Amino acid sequence: GKYSAFHIAKLLQLHGGNTSWTFGKTTCTHQICVNVSGNKKNQALHGGGKRLFYVTPEWVLKSIEEGTRLPEHKFCSLKDRTVGKSVADMFGKGG
Repeated sequence: GKYSAFHIAKLLQLHGGNTSWTFGKTTCTHQICVNVSGNKKNQALHGGGKRLFYVTPEWVLKSIEEGTRLPEHKFCSLKDRTVGKSVADMFGKGG
């Protein structure tokens, strides 16, 4: 992409966000990635617990550009290939 993970993290920090390179189940609210596979996908689709948003780097850039937190479902990076819909669609927020 246009920006590295390091640059995205720095942009988030400059605009008041907290970032971590390790996943904390109790503190993490968003996972920024282009696509999700394997264990992360299974956890997102079938795991319970705290809601975690899987969003593309575009969500960060557009939210900063617009000066507000944009709806995550429009930038969902998690696709459920078994039914051909994104998780956002599964929760009725596709768009």
